Amino acid sequence: NIIEKAQKSGKDVAGLETLTTEFDEKISSAKESHRKAVELAQDMTKENMKEAINLAKEAHKQLKEAHQVLKEIAKTLREQQTNKTQV
Repeated sequence: NIIEKAQKSGKDVAGLETLTTEFDEKISSAKESHRKAVELAQDMTKENMKEAINLAKEAHKQLKEAHQVLKEIAKTLREQQTNKTQV
């Protein structure tokens, strides 16, 4: 695990752990929204389809947010690596 390696090399990983937890929560939430959307879509009523579409949109939004968090994690790791090579 990258965070464990950074921690072993003496890096402050508290921020990374927070970001990783946030990422995991967003992915979990997106999976749950997707699961509910698929479940509702199987019952082809008009109301269920609208709700399924809304849940699918919510899952997409959550995945986009997770992607932003992942980009922040990568940025933090790059900065730490840069700081390591400059020392």
